[in-house]
Amino acid sequence: MKNILVLNWWDPKNPKAGGAEVHLNEIFSRLAKKGYKITLLCSKYAGAKSFENINGIRVIRKGPFWLINITSIFYYLRHHHQFDMVIDYTNKIPYLTPLYVRREKRLAVAHHVFGEIWDYEWPVLGGLFKGLERLLYSLYKNTRIIAVSQSTKEELIDIGLPARNIKVIYNGISVSAKTGLKSQNPLIVFLGRLKKYKRIELILEIMPELIKIYPKIKLIIMGQGSDAKRLKKIVARRKIQSYVKFLGFVSESRKLAILKKAWLHIQPSIKEGWGFTVIEAAACGTPTIATDAPGLREVVLNNKTGWLFREKRALEKLIIEALTNNQKRKALANQAKVHARKFSWDKAAFEFEEQINNILFD
Repeated sequence: MKNILVLNWWDPKNPKAGGAEVHLNEIFSRLAKKGYKITLLCSKYAGAKSFENINGIRVIRKGPFWLINITSIFYYLRHHHQFDMVIDYTNKIPYLTPLYVRREKRLAVAHHVFGEIWDYEWPVLGGLFKGLERLLYSLYKNTRIIAVSQSTKEELIDIGLPARNIKVIYNGISVSAKTGLKSQNPLIVFLGRLKKYKRIELILEIMPELIKIYPKIKLIIMGQGSDAKRLKKIVARRKIQSYVKFLGFVSESRKLAILKKAWLHIQPSIKEGWGFTVIEAAACGTPTIATDAPGLREVVLNNKTGWLFREKRALEKLIIEALTNNQKRKALANQAKVHARKFSWDKAAFEFEEQINNILFD
């Protein structure tokens, strides 16, 4: 039995959990079923237990998220003899495992390099954070890394990491929904965290023009985050409250029900590690209009499973075209469903296990 310590800011039950936590849960719950002993060390949140078993993963929660990178070092130094390997989720701030874990016992997982995201979220300190991120990643030059997309691999290479150490393993998809009836009137949706770098305001700024053409159009925004207040102010300022609905966090069943009814899913983010929400929408028969940006251009095949745009004017034009041309939209929806079936968590977990064994028995 192999004992593996996983380091990540949050666990799958954390209210702030996102794509990285979905990945963690899907991969390591499968490895746990195969006999691996998985321990996740992460931060604690209000009301959470200090110890819990989630889908076969032993979860240890210690302290606030802003200290967990330091806490993990002391935890590992005390308990290192228990573990055959440490897996470092490098999101936001890496765990610096190259400084205290031997090369043959460590592996890193990279969803994306934040890069210009820092400029959106922290305008004043963005440059400093980008430089710090680059510096911290330089420690990983001799670490095997799993990237969730080719875009992420290219970003890691751009900041100086050797290509030979980076293996791309695409995420799977949890959604196995059958498509349902579309809403009678145009319905577009956004699904994801409400963060500035997602640029949700682009959709809101276009809404008044869309309303002129489609008076019964609706926009549903699913997700929560620090940008919610600003976005709601934009809606009020443009007097489109009756056309835009903020749902906050939604259950899995409600999310799928809305995605099935939607005509279009819009993802205007400046970049993503990999478009989870795009593939979820595709599985529900809803094509996506997304930014022609890292991560997104790998899951949206332009003019085949959805559309890619670069400027706000192009986004507006594509939305109008997609809502008007029913035949084209339905054709892309069908191709999107086929494309979504190519991504499997079983396949991803199998390839992940291969990388673990390659390191342990190299």
